[in-house]
Amino acid sequence: MAAAASSSSFSSLWTQLSEQVPRWPAALTFRRTTTTTTTTTTADPTRTTTTTTTAAQGAAVADAAGAAGPSSLPRAAAAAAASDASARHAQQPPTHTEAAATAHNATSSNSSSRGTRGRDSHPPRHHHHRLNEPRRGFRATLARLDAVQLVLHLAQVLLALLRWVFFIGVRTPLRSVLAWIRPPNHRARVLFQEAMKQSASFAEWHAIAAEYDKLEGNDAWTISDHSSALFDVHIVRIRLGQLRAARLSGDLQQMVFLLRAGLQRNYGGIDNPELFTQSFVGTKQLIQEYNDEMVKQLLDICEAQHPSFDYITKERFFHDARQAFGRSALLLSGGASLGMIHFGVVKTLFQFNLLPRIISGGSIGAIVAAFLGTHTDAELPGFFEPNAINFRAFDRLGHGSARRKITRLLTQGVLMDASKLEDFVRSNIGDVTFQEAYRRTGRVINITVASTTRHEMPRLLNYLTAPNVCIWSAATASCASPFLYAPADLQAKNQNGDIVLWNPSSHKWGDGTLENDLPMARLSELFNVNQFIVSQVNPHVVPFMRSTKKSFSSSVWREWGKAILLSEIKHRVIQLVELGLFPKMFQPMLTQRYEGDITIVPDLGLLDLAKVLGNPNEKDLQHYLRLGERCTWPYIPIIQNRLQVELTLDACLQQVRAERKGLAGQLVGDVRHRNAASHSGLPVHPRVLARRPTM
Repeated sequence: MAAAASSSSFSSLWTQLSEQVPRWPAALTFRRTTTTTTTTTTADPTRTTTTTTTAAQGAAVADAAGAAGPSSLPRAAAAAAASDASARHAQQPPTHTEAAATAHNATSSNSSSRGTRGRDSHPPRHHHHRLNEPRRGFRATLARLDAVQLVLHLAQVLLALLRWVFFIGVRTPLRSVLAWIRPPNHRARVLFQEAMKQSASFAEWHAIAAEYDKLEGNDAWTISDHSSALFDVHIVRIRLGQLRAARLSGDLQQMVFLLRAGLQRNYGGIDNPELFTQSFVGTKQLIQEYNDEMVKQLLDICEAQHPSFDYITKERFFHDARQAFGRSALLLSGGASLGMIHFGVVKTLFQFNLLPRIISGGSIGAIVAAFLGTHTDAELPGFFEPNAINFRAFDRLGHGSARRKITRLLTQGVLMDASKLEDFVRSNIGDVTFQEAYRRTGRVINITVASTTRHEMPRLLNYLTAPNVCIWSAATASCASPFLYAPADLQAKNQNGDIVLWNPSSHKWGDGTLENDLPMARLSELFNVNQFIVSQVNPHVVPFMRSTKKSFSSSVWREWGKAILLSEIKHRVIQLVELGLFPKMFQPMLTQRYEGDITIVPDLGLLDLAKVLGNPNEKDLQHYLRLGERCTWPYIPIIQNRLQVELTLDACLQQVRAERKGLAGQLVGDVRHRNAASHSGLPVHPRVLARRPTM
C-alpha cells in the first residue's frame, strides 16, 4: 500500500513538472552517470540475484515515458521508485545472512573463473559499460564542438573590434597625415612624371615640364623679384640697372669697366644650386635677365668699331675676362658598360652647343672622350647615328663567353681580353695622338691612368703632358681595372711616325679612376677650370649622389640622409685602413670625390646593373644613348645658365683672333642665334668652322 501511495504521488508530481518545465532534447542533456549495484538474497542460499542500475538509465526511462504520453507515466514512476529503493538498500549495511550469501557467491565466482581461464585469458567484460561509453563519447564531442563554436564567435568579435580600432585609431590619422604631407595635386604629379619619362624629344619634355610648373605655381616663383634667402636680390638688381644704363647710353668704356668689375661666377649667389630645384624649366627671371644683359654687352664690345678699341685691345680684354671668369670641363666617370650612357649625355650637350672644350674621362669614360677628341663638329652628328661605331672586335668572340672568362680568370687573373678592347678602340679612332687630336678638333682631351708601382701618382694625359701618346693606347690602359683587364703599356709616335713605347720600362699602366676618377685639381692647374660638369655612372656611387636639379622625388631629408650616409662610410673606411683592417688600395675608391658643380646622374634599373660587365654591342648602345639623353634634359636649364657667359667670352675671343689674322668668321652671329634659341627650349646645332682657333 505504501509503495502504491508513493507511486501515485510521484506520478502526480511528474505530471506537474512535465507541464511546467519544457523537456530538453535527449542529445543535449548531459547527466551524471551513477552505477548502483544491489544484491538480493532469497531463502534459498543457492539463488542470489544481483541487480545493477544506473541513474542515467532511470533518466532515460523517464524521458521515454514522458515522450510516450501520460499513460506511461505510472510505469515510469514505478521504475524510478524501484531504482531509488534499490539505491537506498545498497546504502544500508548488510545483515549477517546477506554477508554470508555474498561470500558464498564470491567463492563460486572465483572457482568458475579459474575453470574458464584456460579457455579465455581476458577478464570478463561488463556489457553495461560498453553500452554507455558510446553515448557518453558522443555527448563529450558535442560539448567540445560547442566550445569551438564559442571560441570562433569570440574570435570574430575580437577581429571586428580590432578592425574598428585600426580604422578609428590608425587608418584615419594616417590618411590625414598623408593628405597633409602630399600636395593636393598628387595624382596630377604622377601623370606628369610618367609623361615626362616617356617624352620622345626635349621639346616635348620641355612643354610638359612648363605645364607642370604652371600647375604647381613655379612660374610665379620665377617671376617674383622679392627678397630671397637663396641669393642677393638687391645687389644683382643694382648691377643690372647699371649695365642697362651704360649700354643704352653707348658708353663703351663704362661697359668695359662694369663688366670687368662684375664678370665672375656666382655673383651675388646666382649660381646657388637650390635656385634650380624650384622649377623644371628655369630659375629666377632676374638672374636670367642679368646673364642676358652681360651677353649683349660682350657681343656689342666684340662688334664695336672704335678707334680706341682695336683688335689688340679687344683680344686682351676678352682673354683677361675669360681668365678671370674661369672655364668649364666635362668629366666622364668610369662604370664599365654603363659608361655608354655618356654618349647620350654628350649628344644632348652637343645639340644645345653646351659641350665644353675641355673633356676628361677615365676607364670607359676615357673611350668616350677619345671618340670625341678625334671627331670634328662636322663628324659628330653622324657619329651618334646607328651603326656608326664598329663593334666587330667583340662580335668575333662567338659563343661560350662565360666559360672563356672563367678560364681566363683562373689562368691569367683577369676576366676580359685586353686585345679585343684595343682592337675596338683603335678601329674607331685610328693612331691619333693627343697633339694631333687637339689640332684637328680644338678639344682638350684628358685621360687618367695609374702606374702599377706604389710610388707614382696617377697621371693626367693630354696634349700638354703627353702630346705624342696615342689616344687608343691611353684609353685601353685606363680601362685596366684589377681582375677585369691586364695592365698595358702606353704607345706613342716617334718623329718618323712609328709606334713605340712611350716609357720603356717595366712599368705598366692601369685604371686611373680607382685613385682619381675626377681629376679636378689637375685640370684647374693646367686649364683654369673652376666649374665641373660630371656625368656619373659608377654603380657603387649613383645611389649616394645628391640631386642638383628639380625632380618629383627630391626631398631635403632624403638628400641629407644620402650625404650623412656617404660621409659616415668614408669616415669608417679611413678608420679601418688606419687600423689595418681594410685594404689600403681600395681606400681612394671609396673616399674620393665623385660629384661636381653639376652632376648628371641616370636612373638605373636592375637590368642595367646586370649588364655592367658585358661586352658592348649596338643594341645596348642605342638603349644607353636614349637613357643618357633623357637623364640630361632636366639639367639643360642649369647648364645653359652656368655656361651662357663663358661660351660667349670664348666665342668673342675666337672671333677677335680670327679677325686679327684676317680670317673673319661668324662666331658672334652664331652666339646671337644660340642665345635667341635657348629661350625657346629648342636645341641649336653649332655652325661648323673651317678652322678652330687655338687656346
